[in-house]
Amino acid sequence: MAPQSVGGQGIPRPRSHVCVRVLSDTAGPSRATALDSPPESPRGRWSSLGLVVPRTLPLGSITITSWYRICAGIRGAVVDNFSLTPFVALREVLQALRGTIELTEVDASDLGVLGEVARWTVDYLCRTHEDLGRSGDVCPYTQVAMREGLLYSAVCHVFDADPRPSMNAVMMQTMKDFESRPPRMGAKAGLKAMLVLFPSLEGEWVDDVQLSLSQTFVERGLMIGEFHAECEKPGLHNQEFKPLRSPIPLLAVRNMMLTDLAFLKDSDAKLKCYLKRFGDAALNAIGGYLRSPHDVVTPEVANRLEAAVYGILVPDDDDEPTPK
Repeated sequence: MAPQSVGGQGIPRPRSHVCVRVLSDTAGPSRATALDSPPESPRGRWSSLGLVVPRTLPLGSITITSWYRICAGIRGAVVDNFSLTPFVALREVLQALRGTIELTEVDASDLGVLGEVARWTVDYLCRTHEDLGRSGDVCPYTQVAMREGLLYSAVCHVFDADPRPSMNAVMMQTMKDFESRPPRMGAKAGLKAMLVLFPSLEGEWVDDVQLSLSQTFVERGLMIGEFHAECEKPGLHNQEFKPLRSPIPLLAVRNMMLTDLAFLKDSDAKLKCYLKRFGDAALNAIGGYLRSPHDVVTPEVANRLEAAVYGILVPDDDDEPTPK
């Protein structure tokens, strides 16, 4: 099967994996079926697990229990209905793919997933795009983060019909890991990022988890972002461009930055966290944004930002200081 592009933006899907959906209901045995691409999620009495396996794995009538055993055999031990590889720098992943180093803590299948994202990072995030609407790379910080070895990634497999509770647990664990991982202060702390890849899940689950955890992360001075093949969030400088499309569904964690105003301006609670973290610098950024916005500013957003500038919208006094 020829590789498919993601969102029409030239991002190839993995060639070495096939999507397998395990379906079960109370009236009959579970079964696994091979699909060229993930369909819409079943609803009602059906439960589903979207799983990605090597094409060489024989398929047939597989029960969910035995399927978990298969996944454990090729992915590693399953703990609390999910497995998570160690975080490794994507720079090291590229070195492993070139054969210059060996990542013994990651098996070949998961290394392939990490490699797919590493190549997407280099070929897409670290380059400009004709539809970006501004000069520079799609992500202006990724190339330096890669070079400094501060862009980390891990592969997570979830074995639940509803993966969101396990995904929440993984991301809260990742938040703690991020906060304790050096560098914790200074300019390089702004380059640090951690990606959790969910190759066996559909993008809608990633969207749901990002939405549910966003405020929690912002309150810690962190940002959590969602990427997947069907992500519809528009670019800041071109509403027709969809910059958050990736070949593997993933959630990204990084430190909040002064330039994140555009992602926080739609919520009173998030804007208060932004003001608390950056103080006068945040007020200057808001003033500059109001004078020269680079996207559509609704009357509600304009009123919120003006309230912040004139001291009407301020952080709550009893809030704990946001870590920097």
